[in-house]
Amino acid sequence: MKKLVLALTLSFALSAFAFAQEPEGWGVGVIGIGGDISALRQAGGWDMGLTIKPEGIPVYFGVLFSGLNFTGGSYNVFDFGMGVTADFHFLRSNVGEFRGDAYLDFFVGVGGFFGFGFVSWDGSTSTSLSFGGRLPVGLSFVVPVSQNAVEVFAALVPSFGFGIIHSSSGIRGGVGSELGVRIWL
Repeated sequence: MKKLVLALTLSFALSAFAFAQEPEGWGVGVIGIGGDISALRQAGGWDMGLTIKPEGIPVYFGVLFSGLNFTGGSYNVFDFGMGVTADFHFLRSNVGEFRGDAYLDFFVGVGGFFGFGFVSWDGSTSTSLSFGGRLPVGLSFVVPVSQNAVEVFAALVPSFGFGIIHSSSGIRGGVGSELGVRIWL
């Protein structure tokens, strides 16, 4: 009971910061995701894609792609994957303002991921599938430019989910990272 009261008190105390300034309009940009587990990979690597934040919808979307074609020595590897992420930032707090109306925000979100891929390793081909939850925690630096804004963001993203790769399946988890740039129109 004490933990519940403490959690509710902390939630109400933080709620004043939960809706700090966020750029208006549509946010569109590029994103790189890497680490232990992401929408596409279950064992490291970096993925690139698009990030989209529609106006009026409180969800940040990512559409991700990965690809690798490596031939060297005795190895011949081809890897291709696609995935999506969707995150709701339930806490966004302004931590600093700078000259020219630029500002730095701290954010915490909750979301999910789904990904699939194909891997060919020396003639043996397999597929992978992963889905689960994620908790992005990061910083966002926003610089207003005329009627628009440019946002540079970075986050650590603990993830937990279910994955099937090759012929094995199981619970997977890890901490990934994100780095991206969004233009707000």
